Amino acid sequence: MKKSISVLLIAILMITLAACGDGMQDGQDGIYRKFHAMQNYMAEVEVTVYGNKGNTIYTMRQFYEEPDRFRCEVLNDAGETENVFVSDGEKTKIQSIKFGSRTIADVQEQMDYMSVNEFFTHYFMDGDAAAETAADSSEDILLKLGDSSGRYRFSQNLWIDEKSLMPKRLVTFDRDGGESLSVVYHSFVINHKDFNADFSVE
Repeated sequence: MKKSISVLLIAILMITLAACGDGMQDGQDGIYRKFHAMQNYMAEVEVTVYGNKGNTIYTMRQFYEEPDRFRCEVLNDAGETENVFVSDGEKTKIQSIKFGSRTIADVQEQMDYMSVNEFFTHYFMDGDAAAETAADSSEDILLKLGDSSGRYRFSQNLWIDEKSLMPKRLVTFDRDGGESLSVVYHSFVINHKDFNADFSVE
């Protein structure tokens, strides 16, 4: 009798897991199709940098164009562009209203913390990566990047809206599990046909 009950429970568990897995797999396949074909995106974001002496919040506009061109505009309280960071994958230009502009050796790694494209580049290459339902919201899909050797970029999580499959929040964690940087997406437009952004670094 006990053996029959055990077999029944195992069968029910397997059916339940299979049903959940199919739905999540559909979501993950959709995410792959959408972002694997991404040629550009525009986003309005709120970025929080967590520090020992307090947190700093920035309002930004982001522009990405394949394969590795990234532009980030930091806005002031009036919504005007105050600082601009542009990378072509090799060089980075920093332009400030107060201090002019200068081109420096690439600091792409720091900018990668805020880049959805960079997240997906690693995510699609990670054989152990798996989507799951976010514990704090049944309407979100949670994608995770595994541990790295970085002290302040040890791992990353990306929350995706289950219906639109658009990014909602990207969080970078340090080695101790604390948040070091988060990006909240207020808007996200992918593969805009009239996409136009200045990625010049000279």
